[in-house]
Amino acid sequence: MPYSGGMTQQQPPPWKTKWPTDDGPFEVTIELSLLPFGDTRRIDASRVSVQSDTEPVTTKVLHGVSVWSLVQRAIKEKIKPEWDLMQMDVPPREYSVLDPASPGSHRPATPEEHSALIASRTETVAAHRKMLRIDEPTKAPSGTMGRPRKITDEVLREVGRIYATAEAQHAPTPREHVINSMQKLHPGWEIAPRTASRWIKAARDAGYTKPNQSGKAKS
Repeated sequence: MPYSGGMTQQQPPPWKTKWPTDDGPFEVTIELSLLPFGDTRRIDASRVSVQSDTEPVTTKVLHGVSVWSLVQRAIKEKIKPEWDLMQMDVPPREYSVLDPASPGSHRPATPEEHSALIASRTETVAAHRKMLRIDEPTKAPSGTMGRPRKITDEVLREVGRIYATAEAQHAPTPREHVINSMQKLHPGWEIAPRTASRWIKAARDAGYTKPNQSGKAKS
Protein backbone atom coordinates (compact mmCIF):
# COMPACT_ATOMS: atom_id res chain seq x y z
CA MET A 1 0.00 0.00 0.00
CA PRO A 2 1.71 3.19 -1.10
CA TYR A 3 1.41 6.43 0.81
CA SER A 4 1.23 9.91 -0.63
CA GLY A 5 3.57 12.87 -0.62
CA GLY A 6 7.31 13.38 -0.40
CA MET A 7 7.77 10.35 1.82
CA THR A 8 7.11 8.09 -1.17
CA GLN A 9 10.16 9.41 -2.95
CA GLN A 10 12.86 8.22 -0.56
CA GLN A 11 13.33 6.59 2.79
CA PRO A 12 14.01 8.89 5.74
CA PRO A 13 17.72 9.60 6.30
CA PRO A 14 19.41 7.67 9.14
CA TRP A 15 18.54 8.94 12.60
CA LYS A 16 21.30 9.17 15.23
CA THR A 17 21.40 9.70 18.97
CA LYS A 18 23.80 9.33 21.87
CA TRP A 19 23.12 6.45 24.24
CA PRO A 20 22.38 5.81 27.09
CA THR A 21 22.53 9.58 27.81
CA ASP A 22 23.10 12.72 25.77
CA ASP A 23 26.79 12.39 26.67
CA GLY A 24 27.10 8.86 25.27
CA PRO A 25 29.46 7.07 25.33
CA PHE A 26 27.72 5.18 22.51
CA GLU A 27 26.18 6.48 19.30
CA VAL A 28 23.17 4.59 17.94
CA THR A 29 22.19 4.93 14.29
CA ILE A 30 18.78 3.73 13.13
CA GLU A 31 17.77 3.35 9.50
CA LEU A 32 14.02 3.41 8.92
CA SER A 33 12.33 1.57 6.05
CA LEU A 34 8.90 0.35 5.01
CA LEU A 35 8.96 -3.33 5.96
CA PRO A 36 6.38 -6.11 5.45
CA PHE A 37 3.82 -6.36 8.24
CA GLY A 38 0.98 -8.84 7.75
CA ASP A 39 -0.63 -8.06 4.40
CA THR A 40 0.65 -4.47 4.33
CA ARG A 41 3.80 -2.55 5.30
CA ARG A 42 4.84 -0.19 8.04
CA ILE A 43 7.81 1.94 9.00
CA ASP A 44 10.31 0.19 11.26
CA ALA A 45 14.01 -0.11 12.00
CA SER A 46 15.68 -1.92 9.09
CA ARG A 47 19.19 -1.47 10.45
CA VAL A 48 20.55 -0.52 13.86
CA SER A 49 24.23 0.13 14.51
CA VAL A 50 26.07 1.00 17.72
CA GLN A 51 29.56 2.47 17.90
CA SER A 52 31.84 4.20 20.36
CA ASP A 53 35.26 5.78 20.27
CA THR A 54 35.91 5.08 23.94
CA GLU A 55 34.02 1.93 24.99
CA PRO A 56 33.78 -1.62 23.59
CA VAL A 57 30.42 -2.53 22.04
CA THR A 58 29.71 -5.76 23.90
CA THR A 59 26.75 -8.12 23.70
CA LYS A 60 25.50 -6.70 26.98
CA VAL A 61 25.56 -3.20 25.49
CA LEU A 62 23.62 -4.34 22.42
CA HIS A 63 21.00 -6.12 24.50
CA GLY A 64 20.52 -2.99 26.56
CA VAL A 65 19.63 -0.75 23.62
CA SER A 66 15.90 0.01 23.73
CA VAL A 67 15.33 -0.14 19.98
CA TRP A 68 11.58 0.51 20.00
CA SER A 69 11.95 3.54 22.27
CA LEU A 70 14.54 4.93 19.86
CA VAL A 71 12.33 4.16 16.85
CA GLN A 72 9.56 6.12 18.59
CA ARG A 73 11.88 9.10 18.88
CA ALA A 74 12.97 8.73 15.25
CA ILE A 75 9.32 8.73 14.14
CA LYS A 76 8.64 11.80 16.25
CA GLU A 77 11.66 13.69 14.91
CA LYS A 78 11.84 12.44 11.30
CA ILE A 79 8.41 11.20 10.20
CA LYS A 80 5.92 13.33 12.15
CA PRO A 81 7.32 16.76 11.05
CA GLU A 82 7.18 15.75 7.39
CA TRP A 83 3.64 14.43 7.84
CA ASP A 84 2.62 17.74 9.40
CA LEU A 85 4.16 19.70 6.53
CA MET A 86 2.20 17.62 4.04
CA GLN A 87 -1.00 18.52 5.92
CA MET A 88 -2.48 15.10 5.21
CA ASP A 89 -4.94 15.60 8.09
CA VAL A 90 -6.29 18.84 6.57
CA PRO A 91 -9.24 18.21 4.21
CA PRO A 92 -9.06 19.94 0.83
CA ARG A 93 -11.15 23.04 0.28
CA GLU A 94 -12.68 21.45 -2.78
CA TYR A 95 -13.01 17.84 -3.92
CA SER A 96 -12.62 16.93 -7.56
CA VAL A 97 -13.20 13.79 -9.64
CA LEU A 98 -12.09 12.58 -13.04
CA ASP A 99 -14.17 14.05 -15.82
CA PRO A 100 -15.24 11.25 -18.22
CA ALA A 101 -16.22 13.87 -20.79
CA SER A 102 -12.62 15.09 -20.93
CA PRO A 103 -10.11 12.23 -20.41
CA GLY A 104 -7.17 13.18 -18.22
CA SER A 105 -8.90 16.17 -16.62
CA HIS A 106 -10.91 16.71 -13.43
CA ARG A 107 -14.12 18.49 -12.55
CA PRO A 108 -15.44 19.74 -9.18
CA ALA A 109 -17.30 17.05 -7.27
CA THR A 110 -21.02 17.46 -6.86
CA PRO A 111 -22.55 17.64 -3.34
CA GLU A 112 -23.87 14.10 -3.83
CA GLU A 113 -20.31 12.82 -4.43
CA HIS A 114 -18.81 14.51 -1.37
CA SER A 115 -19.72 11.91 1.26
CA ALA A 116 -18.07 9.02 -0.61
CA LEU A 117 -14.95 11.11 -1.31
CA ILE A 118 -14.68 12.21 2.33
CA ALA A 119 -15.10 8.63 3.57
CA SER A 120 -12.45 7.35 1.13
CA ARG A 121 -10.01 10.09 2.11
CA THR A 122 -10.56 9.48 5.84
CA GLU A 123 -9.86 5.77 5.39
CA THR A 124 -6.73 6.45 3.34
CA VAL A 125 -5.31 8.96 5.84
CA ALA A 126 -5.97 6.56 8.73
CA ALA A 127 -4.18 3.76 6.87
CA HIS A 128 -1.19 6.01 6.19
CA ARG A 129 -1.01 7.11 9.82
CA LYS A 130 -0.98 3.48 10.90
CA MET A 131 1.67 2.57 8.32
CA LEU A 132 3.90 5.43 9.40
CA ARG A 133 3.10 4.73 13.08
CA ILE A 134 2.36 8.41 13.66
CA ASP A 135 0.26 7.71 16.74
CA GLU A 136 2.27 4.88 18.28
CA PRO A 137 4.74 7.00 20.30
CA THR A 138 1.82 8.05 22.53
CA LYS A 139 0.01 4.70 22.42
CA ALA A 140 2.91 2.41 23.32
CA PRO A 141 5.26 4.34 25.64
CA SER A 142 6.32 1.18 27.45
CA GLY A 143 8.02 -0.19 24.36
CA THR A 144 6.00 -3.42 24.30
CA MET A 145 4.51 -2.67 20.84
CA GLY A 146 1.20 -4.10 22.07
CA ARG A 147 2.55 -7.56 22.78
CA PRO A 148 4.03 -9.24 25.88
CA ARG A 149 7.75 -8.69 26.45
CA LYS A 150 8.14 -12.31 27.54
CA ILE A 151 6.43 -15.09 25.63
CA THR A 152 4.46 -17.42 27.88
CA ASP A 153 3.85 -21.15 27.54
CA GLU A 154 0.15 -20.44 26.98
CA VAL A 155 0.95 -18.19 24.02
CA LEU A 156 3.38 -20.76 22.62
CA ARG A 157 0.62 -23.36 22.75
CA GLU A 158 -1.70 -21.00 20.87
CA VAL A 159 0.98 -20.35 18.26
CA GLY A 160 1.69 -24.07 17.92
CA ARG A 161 -1.99 -24.93 17.52
CA ILE A 162 -2.56 -22.22 14.90
CA TYR A 163 0.60 -23.12 12.99
CA ALA A 164 -0.23 -26.84 13.02
CA THR A 165 -3.71 -26.08 11.67
CA ALA A 166 -2.26 -23.87 8.92
CA GLU A 167 0.18 -26.62 7.94
CA ALA A 168 -2.58 -29.25 7.94
CA GLN A 169 -4.71 -27.04 5.69
CA HIS A 170 -1.73 -26.35 3.41
CA ALA A 171 -1.97 -22.60 3.98
CA PRO A 172 0.37 -20.83 1.51
CA THR A 173 1.83 -18.58 4.22
CA PRO A 174 1.53 -20.25 7.66
CA ARG A 175 3.44 -17.42 9.36
CA GLU A 176 0.95 -14.83 8.10
CA HIS A 177 -1.85 -17.11 9.27
CA VAL A 178 -0.29 -17.13 12.74
CA ILE A 179 0.06 -13.33 12.77
CA ASN A 180 -3.53 -12.71 11.71
CA SER A 181 -4.99 -15.34 14.05
CA MET A 182 -3.00 -14.20 17.08
CA GLN A 183 -3.94 -10.56 16.48
CA LYS A 184 -7.60 -11.59 16.35
CA LEU A 185 -7.24 -13.60 19.57
CA HIS A 186 -5.44 -10.71 21.28
CA PRO A 187 -6.85 -7.37 20.04
CA GLY A 188 -4.23 -4.65 20.31
CA TRP A 189 -1.26 -6.95 19.72
CA GLU A 190 0.94 -6.03 16.77
CA ILE A 191 3.16 -8.92 15.77
CA ALA A 192 5.99 -8.33 13.31
CA PRO A 193 6.89 -11.17 10.92
CA ARG A 194 10.28 -11.71 12.54
CA THR A 195 8.57 -11.99 15.95
CA ALA A 196 6.11 -14.53 14.59
CA SER A 197 9.01 -16.56 13.16
CA ARG A 198 10.70 -16.54 16.56
CA TRP A 199 7.50 -17.66 18.29
CA ILE A 200 6.89 -20.43 15.74
CA LYS A 201 10.41 -21.76 16.27
CA ALA A 202 9.93 -21.72 20.05
CA ALA A 203 6.58 -23.50 19.69
CA ARG A 204 8.16 -26.08 17.38
CA ASP A 205 11.06 -26.64 19.80
CA ALA A 206 8.51 -27.17 22.59
CA GLY A 207 6.63 -29.73 20.51
CA TYR A 208 3.46 -27.65 20.22
CA THR A 209 3.32 -27.69 16.42
CA LYS A 210 2.82 -31.47 16.25
CA PRO A 211 -0.88 -32.40 16.20
CA ASN A 212 -1.82 -35.39 18.29
CA GLN A 213 -4.55 -37.90 17.52
CA SER A 214 -7.28 -35.51 18.60
CA GLY A 215 -5.98 -32.84 16.22
CA LYS A 216 -4.89 -30.53 19.02
CA ALA A 217 -1.40 -29.30 19.71
CA LYS A 218 0.77 -31.64 21.71
CA SER A 219 0.85 -30.77 25.40
